[in-house]
Amino acid sequence: MLSIGEVRVVAGQQWGALTDSAKAQVVSAAFRITPNSDRMGYRLAGPKLELREPIEMISEGVTFGTIQLPPDGNPIVLMADRQTTGGYPKIANVASVDLPSLAQMMPATMRGWFTRQRKPKLQELATFTQQLSNLLRSGMPLTVALNSMTHLGSKGISSEVSKSLKQDVTEGKSLSDALRQTRSKPAHTRA
Repeated sequence: MLSIGEVRVVAGQQWGALTDSAKAQVVSAAFRITPNSDRMGYRLAGPKLELREPIEMISEGVTFGTIQLPPDGNPIVLMADRQTTGGYPKIANVASVDLPSLAQMMPATMRGWFTRQRKPKLQELATFTQQLSNLLRSGMPLTVALNSMTHLGSKGISSEVSKSLKQDVTEGKSLSDALRQTRSKPAHTRA
């Protein structure tokens, strides 16, 4: 499961078709819900996402929360009144636990950023440190492990937090000091 701030997603069937840059953008960039969104789908504005190469697809079943990528590179999150099939690549699916929160993000408010940085919860930091510990035990250097977690995402920890930890450690702070500082940083929302 990848974490995109408060809205978590699971990689979809065509996730591997995205360029590495597009994968990083899905996890770390901000996407705004556009005014031409409705109960069928939330059209997102943000960085254009690219596929490694164009995909010719036949229509396949889709569900509430499927994130499709049309040729223009702007993702669409399928909502409650979606169609039952779709022919665009399915790059991800919103975690079902986050669908009610996503549905409350109204385009008219213009505060519907798809990604947000927030102060991580203590349990999320515990999970993050366990995952980091596993990478370190495998012999991976600390900065490489933090870089991997930044690009892969971690349950509940945004890539911004991973980047911040990596920067602090690179600048000479101990990991424990960097984690303590992360826990005390105030949350903010991009607007």
